[in-house]
Amino acid sequence: MFNKVKIEDMKIRYYIQTLIAVAALMNTSCANENEYTENANNKPIEFSVNKNIAPISRASIKTTWGDTDQFNIISMVKTDDVWSILINKESVSKNSDGNWITAKQHYWPNQKQQLDFYGYYPAATLENLITSVIATQAPTFNYTVSNEESNQVDILGAHVTYGNSQFATTIPLEFQHLQTAIYVKMADGSKVGTIKSISITNANSVGTFDYATMGWSNQNTPLTYSRTLNYASSGTDGGTYLVPATNPLLLLPQTLSDDSRINIVFTDTEGDHTMSYAPTALQKTLVGGYALELSISVTSLYTIELTSKVINWLDGGLTNGELKSK
Repeated sequence: MFNKVKIEDMKIRYYIQTLIAVAALMNTSCANENEYTENANNKPIEFSVNKNIAPISRASIKTTWGDTDQFNIISMVKTDDVWSILINKESVSKNSDGNWITAKQHYWPNQKQQLDFYGYYPAATLENLITSVIATQAPTFNYTVSNEESNQVDILGAHVTYGNSQFATTIPLEFQHLQTAIYVKMADGSKVGTIKSISITNANSVGTFDYATMGWSNQNTPLTYSRTLNYASSGTDGGTYLVPATNPLLLLPQTLSDDSRINIVFTDTEGDHTMSYAPTALQKTLVGGYALELSISVTSLYTIELTSKVINWLDGGLTNGELKSK
């Protein structure tokens, strides 16, 4: 009886061990089934980046790519109607030859139907927001734009696709700003006094970025974005920037709600005056990768006169030409 129980116990243990082994094998298979097997005899994958992004000096705003900079890359490849992950959130840096490469060398596929590359910067900000990489879909991430000046970060993204017969010696990544920059400058003829602050109310702070469209959706959680200025206007200082390209206000791309306002606190010999302005349709439309430039003046009746135009981030060519102006 004892021997029979012992044998049965051994069978059960063997059965359990077998199940564990099979499960481990299946997990390994699942983990690797979407990873592309590379051929080291093929051409190495290297990158180039757009030289100028914006002439901005604030540390959190990206201006140009330096020799010690790094960004991260994700890549998917489609072969025989099956999508696989080629590069999974790997760092890219500049080597001694001046080429931008991943730490682990990757190679062009033997054959492909489609090859996609997705770049993002800064990795420290976005790495943990891209929670999973799925071979069959473009990456997405949720992002919150801080309304604290010191915590605003200029995030960049790039996407390039190669078809069946397309090939590049070096893959060009055209990074673009993913948020909207707000510049504010004086218009001619403003009342003499001090512009203490400017704010934009009811601007959504949270959204989802999708590399498939290079656009935002699901914007929510409105906040007020403000900037302390304390700028003394002479009334003849039209063109002077209060919120310049060197330190723009960053907002999530969106269409501002009808409840949004542009508020200014102005002070003169009569005291403080808080003025509110309802944005026009153009001023409500915040376009990713572009800047909304506001020109303001305070009238003798303590009202705001405001004109605007949508322009490139002041970089001389990230996006080509003005989108529209009014």
